[in-house]
Amino acid sequence: MTFHSDPGHGWLEVSETIMDQLNILDRISEYSYYSFDEKKYYLEEDCDASILINALKQQRIEYVIRELEHKGSAFIRKMSRVGAV
Repeated sequence: MTFHSDPGHGWLEVSETIMDQLNILDRISEYSYYSFDEKKYYLEEDCDASILINALKQQRIEYVIRELEHKGSAFIRKMSRVGAV
């Protein structure tokens, strides 16, 4: 998974497949985003990303997170919010 950040916030990128497998979408806030083209979620860092991490740990699924810092406003901000999916 990739953790994206810009000067104002951060999001954890996760595939739709993993979200379906963990069955946690109903717990994700409207502060996270979804890419229809990529079929990926971008979970906001303050609450939603920890819901994912906790679910992975609970099911003993190993994961690796790499960081990607965006200098300006991240492309994620232009996507649809999860509540609009």
